[in-house]
Amino acid sequence: MSLKILKKCKALMYAFVYWSIVLVYSPRQMRYIGRWLRSILSSKGIFSLPAPLFPFSVIDVVDEYIDRSKIVFEYGSGASTIWFARRANKVVSIEHDEKWYLRLLDALQRERIQNCRLLFCPPEPSEGTSGENRDPRSYASLWYPNMSFKQYVTSIDGYPDGYFDLILIDGRSRPSCILHAIPKLRSGGMLILDDSEREYYYRARRLLAKWQKRRHFGPVPKLSLIHISEPTRPLYISYAVFCLK
Repeated sequence: MSLKILKKCKALMYAFVYWSIVLVYSPRQMRYIGRWLRSILSSKGIFSLPAPLFPFSVIDVVDEYIDRSKIVFEYGSGASTIWFARRANKVVSIEHDEKWYLRLLDALQRERIQNCRLLFCPPEPSEGTSGENRDPRSYASLWYPNMSFKQYVTSIDGYPDGYFDLILIDGRSRPSCILHAIPKLRSGGMLILDDSEREYYYRARRLLAKWQKRRHFGPVPKLSLIHISEPTRPLYISYAVFCLK
């Protein structure tokens, strides 16, 4: 038996355990088992997936909303960048990691996608920055002490207010990203926040208190075997979809 087949058998075994636990907590996830299993068994890489790495319920909400008239901004690039570009009028995506940026740039060129502006914007040294990012005006990230993401966060400031139809916050210094994203979203637009349950986002989430909000939990496509073998971890993958009234 080839190594490839053994890996798929292992994935199926973990999948059974994983879904047995997930369905106890959220029986509604049953509807996504088929789509999830197809993504696990697929040999396609991250950038070739037919869906972004969002919970399936978020994918459905966004897919219904997005069309060729929409303009999208992303803090944090990846599979979603190509997925958005194939559906939207234009995508602007900001990435802080150079290796990931180059991989995605190559994928965009390979897929001949021309309606995406991908920008590389690394953090800058900032003495005294502790990495405490509860304050939306700190431009800090827990993973990058003594570094500032101000240039990264403020990259959206050059666009007119109300310019974007959808803004995804799935990168660094997310509380600061929320602060700067708000005026750039058009009335009726959609803001999506990854890991929305994190306590240290609280101060920034208060800025969205009057917005319509829906929280989504659950598995994502192409979940790695590491996550599958820790069945409680995917239950904490959460996105909040905020809509500006």
